[in-house]
Amino acid sequence: MLLEAVHSSDSVAFRYESLFLLSQIDRKDEQWIDTFWVGLLDRDQLIRDACVQGLVQVGRRLQDVERQRFDARLVRAMHAKKYEKVDDSEGKPAYDYIYEVLWSLVVEDRLES
Repeated sequence: MLLEAVHSSDSVAFRYESLFLLSQIDRKDEQWIDTFWVGLLDRDQLIRDACVQGLVQVGRRLQDVERQRFDARLVRAMHAKKYEKVDDSEGKPAYDYIYEVLWSLVVEDRLES
């Protein structure tokens, strides 16, 4: 139901809240994670921010090899042409949001060490 709401609602507030709730649920399946990746390309900055938080939560829950693959995907995405798409409010490219995910995870890892 939450995935459907994210993909079908015209309401930014409703999609934002749905994404926030999705980020709080401990699931690792690809459809779940891909929802956050797709959201990074949304025109709205709030949706992108919610997807950043969702991806940070996903990254926190991954261990060892899964986490390494996830981090590598983040780095590759920062250089991918499709993530040059800017949001409507700040003109900020999607790869800046991806950098926020990676930075949050790196800082957190260092604080835990």
